[in-house]
Amino acid sequence: MAIKKKIVESVSYLNSLTFDTKLFSTFQAKYIAQVRFVILLILSISLLGIVSFLQLPRRLNPEIKIPIVTIITALPGGTPEDIESLITVPLEDKLNNIKGKDTLTSVSSENVSAISLLFTSDTDPDKARNDVDKAVASVQDLPDDATTPSVSIVDFDDQPFWSFVIYTDNDDASLMRFGKRLEKAIDTVPKVGKVITAGYEKEYIQVLFNPEKLSEYDLDPFSLSQAIKSQTHSYPAGSVKTDTSSYALAIDAQIQSVDDIRALRINSANHSIKLGDIATISLQSRKNEPLSLFADHTQKPVRSISFFVYKTSSADIDDAAADTKVVVDRLLDQENETFKLKTTMNTADDISKQFSELFGEFRSTLLLVFALLFVFLGLRQA
Repeated sequence: MAIKKKIVESVSYLNSLTFDTKLFSTFQAKYIAQVRFVILLILSISLLGIVSFLQLPRRLNPEIKIPIVTIITALPGGTPEDIESLITVPLEDKLNNIKGKDTLTSVSSENVSAISLLFTSDTDPDKARNDVDKAVASVQDLPDDATTPSVSIVDFDDQPFWSFVIYTDNDDASLMRFGKRLEKAIDTVPKVGKVITAGYEKEYIQVLFNPEKLSEYDLDPFSLSQAIKSQTHSYPAGSVKTDTSSYALAIDAQIQSVDDIRALRINSANHSIKLGDIATISLQSRKNEPLSLFADHTQKPVRSISFFVYKTSSADIDDAAADTKVVVDRLLDQENETFKLKTTMNTADDISKQFSELFGEFRSTLLLVFALLFVFLGLRQA
């Protein structure tokens, strides 16, 4: 009897409920009732998300707009106290008056003065660099032995997008020649801003005179060295002026190879002889120079050349990497695998990997939302 009484009371309560028609005028009701509007809103949000995804800047590090300018000045033989009093303090006195400066820090160490200026975020980087240049140029009481202060702005986006090394099992000379070819080829890619290399041999031309030949032609080493300098130097030849500019002209000696030096004519009394007839001329590598070596778990240490490739400021990193790889692969194929390449860092691949992971997160999110709606609301709502 108690159960029936409760059921009757519940039914009576439900029958007494009335629907308030004012609910039809609420935003939620209108939103649910207008199916086309809901679909249009969802499509708009999806389209906005796709466009935003496609417009995401493809860079590995966040863009930093805060200008940082550094000034490096060297004074050979200077103690830290001398560097501070003679270089750092005079420069700081001028730099402190620059507009937009936020923080100035300096380090005075042996031989070198290093000053860093951090500007406010609303300061234009080019203007900050120009203001620092002017302030440094106005300092006239630096020591005569000090080098000209080097002013540079820190660019966080100026990073190589591809770093790699090349090496070979053949002789080092062929590696150096191929490295030069590869560097020139990469530098011609329109979307490549610059190429920095390391590991080349530093060479010089060695001239060893034959004493018997010098005695035969009555020559002495000093006069020969002067004759060689006179034939290998360039000479000013005036200038050409136009309405808008002026160009300086010079006569350059046509010396492009060791053979050209061997063919230099030396005049002595009644004789005109080639330099190669009285001296042994050869291209030599400088001794005690640091070497660039490459090794990994499969490769023993070998001589190598390192490449650091930078893109232009307006180029897309994926396009720059693809164009550069085509040029590099073509030259490597021409050498029939004589030279090997090992990538040490590829920012373009890292960025592509991160974007792939981000797209995977989008896909996972959509699947989870669909699953939740399907479990709690049903297939049609999901």
